[in-house]
Amino acid sequence: MKESKTGVLGGRQACLCKDGTYSVDCCNGSIYAQRFNFGNGEVVPEGANKYLVKKCTDDHTHHVHIHDATLTIGAVYFMNYANAHHNGCYSVVEEVDGGGLHLESVDLYADCDTCLAST
Repeated sequence: MKESKTGVLGGRQACLCKDGTYSVDCCNGSIYAQRFNFGNGEVVPEGANKYLVKKCTDDHTHHVHIHDATLTIGAVYFMNYANAHHNGCYSVVEEVDGGGLHLESVDLYADCDTCLAST
């Protein structure tokens, strides 16, 4: 797999295309394509809810989407991702337009400390 200064080129993970779909063909090394990469090639459905979330243990953020659920801005959730590598406690920062990592399920907690203590 080739690497660039702005992201991975090639490989098996899908990246965001300019038309809003996901494909490995769109992994061109651009920040745009890589930052929304969630790996399974799924097209984010029209009705999916999309958010920017921040991990409770550091300032790491992800763009995420979830089907058939609405998250509360400012609330803390344990998030189960389709790619379990990112599972953990996150606060919801804001709603966004772009897609991102697919959330399989979420569990609401009072705050980051409570969420972290339960895992």
